[in-house]
Amino acid sequence: MADFAFGESLHMLERGQYSDWVAKVFNAIRILPLVQMIEFYPLLKKIFALIEPKAVTKMRHEHFDHTVTRVDRRLNQGSEKQDLWDFILESETLTLKEMHVNAELFMAAGTETTASLLTGLTHYLVANRDKMKILTDEVRTRFTCREEITLENVAPLRYLNACIREGMRVYPPVPSGIPRIIAEGGNSILGKWVPEGTRVSVHQYSAYHSPENFKQTNTPFYLRNPDKFAPERWLGDPEYEDDVRDVHQPFSAGTRNCLGMNLAWHEMRLMLAKLVYELDIESDAGPDWLDQNVYVIWDRKPLICRFKDAAPRE
Repeated sequence: MADFAFGESLHMLERGQYSDWVAKVFNAIRILPLVQMIEFYPLLKKIFALIEPKAVTKMRHEHFDHTVTRVDRRLNQGSEKQDLWDFILESETLTLKEMHVNAELFMAAGTETTASLLTGLTHYLVANRDKMKILTDEVRTRFTCREEITLENVAPLRYLNACIREGMRVYPPVPSGIPRIIAEGGNSILGKWVPEGTRVSVHQYSAYHSPENFKQTNTPFYLRNPDKFAPERWLGDPEYEDDVRDVHQPFSAGTRNCLGMNLAWHEMRLMLAKLVYELDIESDAGPDWLDQNVYVIWDRKPLICRFKDAAPRE
């Protein structure tokens, strides 16, 4: 994401650890629930402004300053390859301050969410070897070399897309709700009147793991297993024909849905395809790995995996 947004890599793969900047992104996200809660209590908001820990203030300022430095460097030096700023500068619609603020959003919204999905999906795939084999076979029979794995070529892979969609269901990057405000005049939701100005949301994890929404056909309610990882539910399998699939909106819906949805899909397809094409993956992480806290997004545990080069293809 940094390469695309700022024209330079953070070199985390080479170093084997997070950069300070990315670590600050994660830490900033973790305090979001507190910030959101304070918004509901004006008096508490004023008090917090007076007693906000210096470490929190310093962290926020350092993160923004780091963003400003990278944006200014990209604008002054340019980039040898096309990146996000080529489109922004061509449009000539943003002020420098708006560029700085939006760049901070790019890193906050476009890094940890995608990383969470791919980590969670990897966990489910290594825990379900039959699903991993189907995915691996699809990718390795479709491509003969790494260079063939492009955005255009991975987009049509049905099982790859189904795995990603199912990953976003069982391990949604934003497991909490994405809030909206009821418009002027109020509205009716499921037969109940909700006045204007009310904040509403659908808790994604609960909705996606509800046996009322994701179920097996002709299976009694108490035997349904919505926690089951089943990419086939997105491929027309009759066992899941009664699923309420429209409830699955990991990027939200409507005119205010996630602006980065298409970019995220491209990233996830490309990274997952390259991963299973080149490597065989194993992990001893059991179901306990999923026992994680949520601070708007997952407070993700490390997923320890063993990688080895895939067998040569004839």
